[in-house]
Amino acid sequence: MMIVFTIIITAIVILLLVRSKQLQDRRRAREAAWFAAARKQQEKAGTTLGGPGNAPGTFRVRPGWLSAEAVRLHEALTAAFPRMLVFSHVSVARILYLKGESDWENQSETARQSVDFLICKKSDTAILPTVVIELDDPASAKKDLRGIGVQKRQAFKEAGIPLLLYAANNLPDVETLRRDVANAVVARNRTVKRTGPA
Repeated sequence: MMIVFTIIITAIVILLLVRSKQLQDRRRAREAAWFAAARKQQEKAGTTLGGPGNAPGTFRVRPGWLSAEAVRLHEALTAAFPRMLVFSHVSVARILYLKGESDWENQSETARQSVDFLICKKSDTAILPTVVIELDDPASAKKDLRGIGVQKRQAFKEAGIPLLLYAANNLPDVETLRRDVANAVVARNRTVKRTGPA
């Protein structure tokens, strides 16, 4: 009986290792395809991926990767929460995972999206996501989304991370940010207490 159990466990471990290797190979293949496409684009006359002083084909910094409104909101967030960490443009797949779905981050549209700002609490052993802030900015690259997707909002709600939305033309001040985040965290804690741990 023990031998059968050992064989089954060994087979499962081997299958998991093979699956992990397959996923890693797929990611590498996608990355290689991207670089090949970038090189092909570079070969077209008059185009280059290189910036000033760089050899053709090297990467360069995207100019203005944060809109003026996003910069102002980031400044307000760092002033409102000086003891917390404020990250911008974080992938949803870096914050959440779907229980029981190992390939969710590659298959889900929600996982491939990003959040504008993630406020985290830093402890001695971890950096813990506390609140997500989204900027409803029709002039940004999210023009096609026009606000927050229902699935994204639902995913963060299920994970117990409050999501706050602010209009780009009506940004909150520092005190409003502190109050809104405090209210969102208190409401989240009440919900967790009422429903119990997941």
